[in-house]
Formats: sequence, structure tokens, C-alpha cells
Amino acid sequence: MAEMPTDANPPPHACQRRTRTIDGCRQLIALARVREWIFSKIVFAVVGIVLLGDGSMIGQSLAIVIGTMALMAFGFGINEIADESTDLRAGKGSRAAELPEWLGRAFLGLAALTTVGAAIRAKPDSLSVGLALVYLLIAWQYSCTPLRLKERGLWGIVAAALAQWTFPVAMIYACGNRGVPSPAIACFGCLSLALGIRWEGIHQSADLASDHRAGVTTFTASGGNATRLVHWSYIVELAFGVGTWASLWNDSRVPAVAFMLWCAFVPFLTAIRGMPFPEQIMRYDTEPLGPFYFRALPLALFLQAQLGWKTVPAAVAAVTLAVLTKILPRRRDPSMPCGAKAPPRSAERPE
Repeated sequence: MAEMPTDANPPPHACQRRTRTIDGCRQLIALARVREWIFSKIVFAVVGIVLLGDGSMIGQSLAIVIGTMALMAFGFGINEIADESTDLRAGKGSRAAELPEWLGRAFLGLAALTTVGAAIRAKPDSLSVGLALVYLLIAWQYSCTPLRLKERGLWGIVAAALAQWTFPVAMIYACGNRGVPSPAIACFGCLSLALGIRWEGIHQSADLASDHRAGVTTFTASGGNATRLVHWSYIVELAFGVGTWASLWNDSRVPAVAFMLWCAFVPFLTAIRGMPFPEQIMRYDTEPLGPFYFRALPLALFLQAQLGWKTVPAAVAAVTLAVLTKILPRRRDPSMPCGAKAPPRSAERPE
């Protein structure tokens, strides 16, 4: 008599179906390149919402975060699909090549609908929906024809910066009182754009060799000076950062105090890395402001808002922990032989 299947011993077809489902989810997560934005762009979006949004509107804030995540999934996913042939030509491999075409299209459609739905949940009016559609359009045309902004020089840099970094602050404005933006919103929006331009400049500089192999004519691959772009963006970003923290001084002094402390540590970090500062800001793993935005500042805001810490102790603790994460040695890859050095991370996109 055949043994009846149980929960502990499911039939083979059930195991195969479960495996296919898990593999499909993993492929979609890889297609959206979640690790490249979940701990950077989404953390930065949450920081913006905490600093600029209405703290009493939890549902609205959550909708903006979900909309931002959906927009990231759409933008990165459609870029993978549009660049499938060029990625293979460059020898980089393609996540889209491993995915059934219908599944990729369905995923992009779901991501786009989620972006629009989140905008409606945040504020159900024409401006919110219009902003969501405009940002989806920018993300689509960055990668796809007829415009393919990615290969339109500086337009591609600006389009990537807009789509990846400024959606949350635009939605915060749409959910507010409208009219002339407050100094904090205006400065934070410009800070987000400058940060995005700098981030994309670093990315294109790191991808220069593979773009040449693939024949992709980005701003940098077509002869643009990414180093100068990143350096000037860094200066503009600092200026708008100072303006943002100053305009928020009466509401929250944590960002300004944490920023001043972080700036005091930057020369120390620069010295122990043993490379010129202009070179450091051209690499994701050594540029100085990312750890402040993605680690020190959110931690300081959490310590103050959730644990009731005073401004200075919260800022000192957060900045100290963020500095330690940068100077402590990274865990060695167990697949590497003992004594081998980890490969340089200058060509990696940020996690």
C-alpha cells in the first residue's frame, strides 16, 4: 500500500512547485537589484520623511516608502531588461536572461501599479498621481527607446538622479500644503538631486570599461569628465546639506549636530585609508557622505525619537558607531584562500 503524503512528507509535485516559486521570487529580487537600493536610497527616503513629513500621518509616510520601493523595483528592473543584450556583450551576465519574458513584464506592471497606488494612498489627487506617472516615465525612458536617456549625455545623469533619489521629497511636497516649498523641502530636494548626480557619476566611472565593451555611450563613455562632475556635485551637495540642516534647526538639531561631528571625523577617515581625498570620493566604499546619510543620521534620529536621547548624546553615539563600521575590517569571504585580499569595491554599486 502506497504511503499517503503528509505535511512532513509532501508529494514530489508539491516540492517542485514550491521550489519553482522560491526560485522565481529570487530571480525577481535579483532583477530589481534590491540590495543596491534597500540600504541606501530607501534609508535616505525614510530620513527625508522623518525630517520633512508629518509624523502623525503614519499611513501616508508608509505609502511614500512603499511607492519609492516600487519605483526602484520598476526602474532597476526595466534597466536590466532593456540592457540584456549589452550586458551580455560586455561579459557581465544578465539577470533578465534567466527570467521568462512574461514574468518580467508582469513584474514591471505590478511595480508600476504599486507606485501609482501608493501615491493615491498618500494623497488621492491629480498632483500625486501625476508625479508618480512622471517618475515612472523618467525611469522607463532612461533605459528604453525612443529617448533612452542613459545614452544622452548629462540628460542621462540627471534622469537617473531624479528617478532614484528625489521621488520621496516630491511626494512629501505633494502631501503637504503645496504653494511655495519650505526652505527645508527645497534644500533637501536639491541635496537629493546633487547626491543622485554624484552617485551616478561614480557609477558611470566604475562601469566605464564594460560600457566601452558593450558600445553603450553614457556621459562618461562618450568622453564626459565624471571626476569633475562628481567633485562639483559634492560641493553643491555640501552646500544644500548645510542649508537643509540649518532650516531644520528649530525643529530638530540632531541632523546639524551629527553632520558637524561627522565632518570632524572625515579627516581621520581620509588619513587611515591612505589615498588622496579626490580619489576617495570617486569610490562607493570610500566616499565620505554615504555612511552619514545611511547610518549615522538615521541612527541619531532613531535614538532621539524612539529612545528619548538628548541631541548631543544621540549624535555622538550614532556618528561613533558609523565611524566604527567604516574602520573595522570587513569579514573575510570564506570562499577566498587564507591571506588573500578582497577584490577592490570601486566597481561595485552600493548595497
